[in-house]
Amino acid sequence: MLQNIQSSQQFSSALQNDQDMIILDFFDSCTHCTNMNQKLDEFSDMYEDKNFRFYKVNIDEDKELADDYAVSSIPTTLFFKKGKIVDKVVGPEPNEIKKVLDRDLM
Repeated sequence: MLQNIQSSQQFSSALQNDQDMIILDFFDSCTHCTNMNQKLDEFSDMYEDKNFRFYKVNIDEDKELADDYAVSSIPTTLFFKKGKIVDKVVGPEPNEIKKVLDRDLM
């Protein structure tokens, strides 16, 4: 399930998980973002038995988190392991996101 992040504190807490890859999508209400959120929700179901945790943050509601990670274009999806960014996909690129996820499983 794609979980909504409502504050920087909440996301900091999620990053404490050093067992799983954390996937964070920055979005707003644009069509591309809505479509990406639907696709990420599908991925979260597809990979539910893997070590992936899916989150999203609306930049209109939490601009601070977007600024913390220098997000200048949306949708932007960041991938974290052990609290560090290990990959990034900018734009509505579900195939690229799936490649990152599949590569991590190898």
